[in-house]
Amino acid sequence: MTTLRTRLIALLLATLSISLAGPALVSTAVQASVIVPASTAALPGQVSQFRQGVAATLRDYFATYGDRLSATERAQMNTLVAQVDDELGALQRKASAGARLARAGAPAADQRRAARATARSFDAAYARAMASLDKVQPILAPKLSIFEALRAKSDFDRQMQAFEELGASIHDSTR
Repeated sequence: MTTLRTRLIALLLATLSISLAGPALVSTAVQASVIVPASTAALPGQVSQFRQGVAATLRDYFATYGDRLSATERAQMNTLVAQVDDELGALQRKASAGARLARAGAPAADQRRAARATARSFDAAYARAMASLDKVQPILAPKLSIFEALRAKSDFDRQMQAFEELGASIHDSTR
């Protein structure tokens, strides 16, 4: 149970930095980041919406649990938070480039290349987020109660679904 709880919490923060705050805060952030499949032109907006939801949950997380972390741990978490935002920013820029090509009526081959670049950016962001689990686990595991961990699992499931739906939309645009 401890390993599962720790991995879920770490993935929660490393991948998308879910807020472990009260349900009202979490539900707002999670609902704001739900992605529905759409055209290439809509992808930048979807990524932006998702990125804003992540930023909101991070603010909520630090407001609620930041005092449980040491100065060193806060610095480590801030570094991870910045990396998450950088990854989503890069993904948003790739999606925007593809959308500009689509709006400009660029040749289909150029649009497919841009869509593939966006998909690679998503895959890289996802892989790097998963790899950061080992960095987050030792920071968070001793800081959360079992109830906070259970809430984190629920939030994690919803956020991962939204993230995977975003990835599916991005990969669908490569076809």
